[in-house]
Amino acid sequence: MFKHRSVRAIAVLVISWVALTGVERVSEGASWRMALLSALAWAVVIAGAWWFAEWTQMGRRTRSDLADPADTHQDPSGRTRSTT
Repeated sequence: MFKHRSVRAIAVLVISWVALTGVERVSEGASWRMALLSALAWAVVIAGAWWFAEWTQMGRRTRSDLADPADTHQDPSGRTRSTT
């Protein structure tokens, strides 16, 4: 379920929205409407930062996962080793 980046970002958005709504309501004493609105604004910022962090890390995982098969060989123990 959490394999896709968009699903993880939406999960972060929803969880942070709920948590921040509680914080705004309890500690700040805001009305439910204002707590929901201000928490949504901060949750969007948090989810956007999460998405951006995953997006910038995507290139590193992709490049290492797409190693050239010609650069690897099997050693006698059955492990794959890089020739570089």
